[in-house]
Order: sequence, then C-alpha cells, then structure tokens
Amino acid sequence: MTTRTNSTFEGQLYGRWLSVFRILTIILWVLIGCVFTGLLRVFIRPFSKWHFIRVNTLWIVHPWSRGIVWILGMRIRMEGKIEPNQQIIVSHHMGLIDSLMVMALSPCMVLSNRDIRKIPFVGFLLRFLGFVFLDRRQPRSLLKAISDQRNMLRQSRINVAFFPEGFVGDGNEMGTFHSSLFALAESHDFDVQPIAFRCTAINETPLSFQDASFFLFNAEEHTIVAYLTHLFRWKTLTIETRVLSPIVRNEIQNNGWSRQDVSKRTEGRIREAFNDRISW
Repeated sequence: MTTRTNSTFEGQLYGRWLSVFRILTIILWVLIGCVFTGLLRVFIRPFSKWHFIRVNTLWIVHPWSRGIVWILGMRIRMEGKIEPNQQIIVSHHMGLIDSLMVMALSPCMVLSNRDIRKIPFVGFLLRFLGFVFLDRRQPRSLLKAISDQRNMLRQSRINVAFFPEGFVGDGNEMGTFHSSLFALAESHDFDVQPIAFRCTAINETPLSFQDASFFLFNAEEHTIVAYLTHLFRWKTLTIETRVLSPIVRNEIQNNGWSRQDVSKRTEGRIREAFNDRISW
C-alpha cells in the first residue's frame, strides 16, 4: 500500500482514533454474529447442513456484512441487480473491501486463497463470514472444493463468488483470469454473473484511478493492523458497482463452452467495464 501524503483526498482523512473505534465496533459485531450463528448450529445444522448454510447466509451473514459496510462508512451504489439464487458472481480483485462489498450486495459464499486464512483476526473473520479457502496449488484439493461448492449451490440455493485473478491487483490494471474455478459453470446448472466496481469518492471528494493504490494491502510493507488503522480513516467511501450482462447456463450449454471459454468471456465483459475511464 502506498501512503499518498500529497493526494487530493489525504486531507479528508480523520485521525487514527476513527479506525480504532471502527475496528473495536467490528469486533463487537463479530461477537454478536457468532452468538446467532452458534444458535443456528445447535438448532438447525444437526438436522440439515444445507438448510443451515442457506439460513445462516441469508439471515445472518448477509445482513451482518451490510452492517460491517455501514460501520466502515462504505456507500455502495449498484447499477443493475444480482439474482439471489444459484449465481456464480465473478469480479476483479482489489483487496479486503471488495470481498465485503460482494457479501453485502448478495447473500453468497466467497471462494478465496488459503493464504488469507493465516492473517490474524482477518482469517477468522472471513471464515465466519462464509469464505471458503482454496489451495490453488493442489489440483486434487481444488477439484474436491469445486465439487463441494457445486453441490452446495444445488442444495442450499445461494450464490457463490470468487476473484479469478488469483491475486490482488494494483487498482489500475486487471490481471488475466485463471479458469479453474469456472469449472463450476460446466454443469450447466448456474449462471455466471460478472460485476465491475470502482471506488469513486472519499467524503464526496472524487478519486482518480491512480488513487486506487491507497486501498491496497502490501504484506511486505505493513502489518494488517497498521493497514486497517490507516485505511479506515475516511468518513464515507463511495463505491460504484456495475452488474454486467450475465452468461446464462443455456448459453453455456448450447454453445458447448468449456471453463476456459466462460473465463475468457467473463474477463472480457469485466475488463471492458473496468477500462471505461469516462462513464464511471
């Protein structure tokens, strides 16, 4: 992450006390969520794993994520609509805020890199939120995870989301999509829903594309605590999100598209929206 002391919005940021207050509030919010999830585990999970996942995602994780977004002062403006059932949500990746954004936009489970699980507190928080951690370097593990998630989509009828770049981008350029997780779409049971987003303002002060690096976490330069206490000093952060034209299951089946084909088409739609420097 680059500290922009001369940026147009640096003067808009508040003191670190605001970040500390928000982090403490999030910890309290996590504890409240854990209580309700624990009750569901006791009363529902023993009878139906899939019903537990659905109820927990719809009625605890999704509103809980919206609460986190509100606590952090994130104001999401969405253009379009994400269907609530059995959609594969795909987005470019920019850091922690996009993962929270996706879970606030739609009741879903997020597939993420296993390394994130090792980050203190953040790993626990993301597991609680319903993130599923994958080891992309282990083909057998990945195949099993894809099979499990496909079954979960069918049985629990919620959405799943992932970031196919496989790494956090620099906010200015998108990476090439990896096609492995698009195998979820090869069963022809689910639609692929691409979305694109951009942070457009802090405290109503417009942000440029170059300012996007402010939101990035560099593990070599900062601890997660230093990153968060620096990051959450805005009063409000405006994020514009575009729900793009979906790739529907019938289209995939009728054209005989492989996961590589679906990956290329999804990447093309997101990249076109992401590179649009005029209409954002």
